[in-house]
Amino acid sequence: MLGIALYIGLFVWGMQSDRITFKNMAILVAIGLATGWLGAAMLGGEATATTAGMVFVALAETIFKAAIYFIGFGIGRFRARRSRADDIRDTFS
Repeated sequence: MLGIALYIGLFVWGMQSDRITFKNMAILVAIGLATGWLGAAMLGGEATATTAGMVFVALAETIFKAAIYFIGFGIGRFRARRSRADDIRDTFS
């Protein structure tokens, strides 16, 4: 449940962002790595007992979270551009 809430939060954050900065990317990577390491530690077992397995899980989580953020960012930019065009039409028509 917490993971789903995190994905929804990243999507909404991406929609509200007006540009991509290093601060956004640093936070995104930190969240992805933290949840990836936590997920790998919770899985345990022989599959992720190695360091390579834990690194793989952490990088996969980071990529998934970045994809969700960028999808939200793209939708937010599209909606903002479309609303500006509608405002221009209302002003000059």
